[in-house]
Amino acid sequence: MTFCQYALIKAQYEMVEQHDNLQLCFCADRDCTDHVWQAPLSIKEEPKASNAFYVLMIPKGLDFTEETYETYKGFFERYIKREKEKEKLERIKKDFV
Repeated sequence: MTFCQYALIKAQYEMVEQHDNLQLCFCADRDCTDHVWQAPLSIKEEPKASNAFYVLMIPKGLDFTEETYETYKGFFERYIKREKEKEKLERIKKDFV
């Protein structure tokens, strides 16, 4: 990640820290999980996985460093990979039942 990319992400994180109703989240499209992005979202309650997107909230109050960002992004990418594997197994089970 370049310095400019990290500066933008850190600025987004600092902006949501100042608002009670915003949360910085990782998002990924369920149909195309190759691309993960972060976005400040208006949150009234913890988001749940929808039929269209995977969502992971980045907690507020962190010492937000590039390593912290990469760690949470890695967690999210592994979660998506496991979920896609579960979906494939479910489709295979349906074919044999």
